[in-house]
Amino acid sequence: MMRIKYWMPALLFACGVLSASDECKLVIVRHGDGEHINQHVYSSWTESEGGVDHSLTEKGKQEVAETARQLLAQGISKETVALVLVSPLRRTRQTAQILVEQGVCSEQAVQIEHLIREPVAQDWEGGPTPPKQPNEIRWKAVVSASAQHGGETPEAIQLRLEKVLMNLSERDPSKGHVILVTHGYPSMVLLEMLGEPNLMLGTAEAKVLPLPLLQHQSP
Repeated sequence: MMRIKYWMPALLFACGVLSASDECKLVIVRHGDGEHINQHVYSSWTESEGGVDHSLTEKGKQEVAETARQLLAQGISKETVALVLVSPLRRTRQTAQILVEQGVCSEQAVQIEHLIREPVAQDWEGGPTPPKQPNEIRWKAVVSASAQHGGETPEAIQLRLEKVLMNLSERDPSKGHVILVTHGYPSMVLLEMLGEPNLMLGTAEAKVLPLPLLQHQSP
């Protein structure tokens, strides 16, 4: 499934005003614990699309606040973050709002990005998720089940996440770090594309990476 192994160097130019001792970072954040997790249901539609659009739990909000403190300790703050791309689902938007409130980024830096949303289901929306298993197995099982009911295929998800990274590579020089606030399966695929295979983020977990060298490899 993986068609891109290395990325074009253009993405290095996504930051511009960090000091010479700083390195521009890409931060991938999974949303905090959500109601859908406790209800064991698949949730990929916004309310405007006809979905329930589950919120963070109180536990999830506390998780995100703790992650915010960790990012601030690493110098990831509203003074150094230029862009925050956020999935349109409520739980990711709430996660981003807590990052804003904690000073990790500014409200002006936040943009909704549908390309990093949860894999979209059709008939599987609201359906049960598989029994508790390791994240990679469970996420792949959910995506497979969704695809069999008209939802997005792994290949379609891969393509839109590739587009995210290519879009970043084409940005004009900006002013600092980039944060992606997304979901479990998309974060796993993104990390694999960026040379971190088999890395599965827990709820509200963040992975800080150098903003990557991008070199395109043909299929």
